[in-house]
Amino acid sequence: MSTDTEKNCIVRTTNGAESFHKMYNGQFHSAHPPTHVVISVLMEIQAETMTKSNSIARNVHSKMGSSDLKPICNLIEHFNNYKTHKNIIKYLTSIGFMYQGKKLY
Repeated sequence: MSTDTEKNCIVRTTNGAESFHKMYNGQFHSAHPPTHVVISVLMEIQAETMTKSNSIARNVHSKMGSSDLKPICNLIEHFNNYKTHKNIIKYLTSIGFMYQGKKLY
C-alpha cells in the first residue's frame, strides 16, 4: 500500500453502538427521565443520524483538523521507516515518546 493510499484511508471511525450510548446517556441527568424527554432525545439523535447518512450518500466528507492529522501522519511516517529498515527497537523507541502517560495531578 502506498503512502498516498494510506493517507487517503485515514477516516474517523467509531463504534456505532458505543457512540449512540455515549450520546444517549449524556442527555440525561436523572436515572428515570420523563417519557417525553426520552422521546425528544431520540428524535434529536435520529435527525443527526439522518443528516450524517445523507452526507455520506452525497459523498460529503469533513476534513480532519491538522491537530488530529499531524500525529497520524507522523505515525505513518515512522511505520513506513520501520517497514524499510525492519528495526523494531528503533520503531518502538521513536513512537514510544509520543504515547507517554500524562500526570493526572
